[in-house]
Amino acid sequence: FDTRVSRHIGSHLNLESVFDDIVDQLQRALGGAWRSFLEYVASCDPSRSLHISKMDSTITTPSVVSNDALAVVIDTIFLANFLRQSRQGSASRLRELFADLHMLGVAMPEVPPLRQAQYLRAWAKARGRPTLQDRSKVGKKDSEKLAQLDAVLLTASVELRLPEVIASADEVAESTANEAISAAFPEVSPKPVDFSTTGKAPGTAGPPAARVILEDKPQLSPVIFEAAVSCIHHHDTFPDGIRERLYGILNEEYGLTKDQLQKLAIGATQNIDGRRLSDSTLLSMEQREKARLRQYQADTHKDTMHLLVSPLVASPLDKGNKAKYTHIPSPQFRPPFASAFSSVDMTRSLPDLRGFTPTVSDGREPFKVPLSTGPLTMDPELKKLRSTGFFIKMPALKGGP
Repeated sequence: FDTRVSRHIGSHLNLESVFDDIVDQLQRALGGAWRSFLEYVASCDPSRSLHISKMDSTITTPSVVSNDALAVVIDTIFLANFLRQSRQGSASRLRELFADLHMLGVAMPEVPPLRQAQYLRAWAKARGRPTLQDRSKVGKKDSEKLAQLDAVLLTASVELRLPEVIASADEVAESTANEAISAAFPEVSPKPVDFSTTGKAPGTAGPPAARVILEDKPQLSPVIFEAAVSCIHHHDTFPDGIRERLYGILNEEYGLTKDQLQKLAIGATQNIDGRRLSDSTLLSMEQREKARLRQYQADTHKDTMHLLVSPLVASPLDKGNKAKYTHIPSPQFRPPFASAFSSVDMTRSLPDLRGFTPTVSDGREPFKVPLSTGPLTMDPELKKLRSTGFFIKMPALKGGP
């Protein structure tokens, strides 16, 4: 078709004029067949189609089926291609697209229901630590395709803020309670307070026009958030455009807790796709590396013991504090005039030579000098010191003839 309407940048585009121009050119091209073409178009129904096969009999009447499934597929393809675009560009917001379609009188795209992204969550669970039943599910060929379809539907539902993805009142109350418990046991030390300030919260000072407007952002359902993190975590399975758009929407338009923000950041930076090594392979690699470090130390006489020790991972309560091995242990309390040996085994076989017996009794008999000769040993049955009598004086040996 020839372009007869001005379409340069800055000009006003009239859709009715463009459509009339296309119809006029089509009528001139068809000539006398224009009426037959109009009758054929009038007989077509976009919601139904005629299905016929060469395998059917010639006397079999062709069946007329609905095109709803095909329309859903086409709308889903259109939606997936739109969501893969960068969200920072112009006319790339899904809500703005739906508003423009409504203004033009175009029917909204019809896509399958989300159903809490059950295919995506089942596929992610089967890829992590699957059970026998999960392995059978993920072995199917269509499991990954269904997970990718759920990723598209999840991104669209989250951007449109559909009621299915918004957390219920009970879920919000439970999340608030968990956040209060976490705040009672902070992982970091409290920040110092500047007493020179007025005490007002940030954003409330200054003139009314310059104050920060705090927006009450909706909270995401825990099930939907789990599915979103699984989608962002697998970099090779899901397209970059879908993952980046979903990550941006969750950060900008939804109220997330500190734990959720941390999981989201880990998912965006860490790719868990691909084959994983088994525990035995990882252990073998660790042993080979330790053997290499020991050999390096023997060859070069350089100390590598600090690389062979086990990693020290502190608990969340001790985060930010010094390592425990840097603290000098305090000496144990010893009563006055007591034995200097900290081991109980040493104090059992040695007498107390401090001058007099301590006032605190430890529940054992005081030391007594045995009357028989021989070394002292501890009787395992009586739990007392006794002499074996091995050093008893024997008569002189008589020489031979």
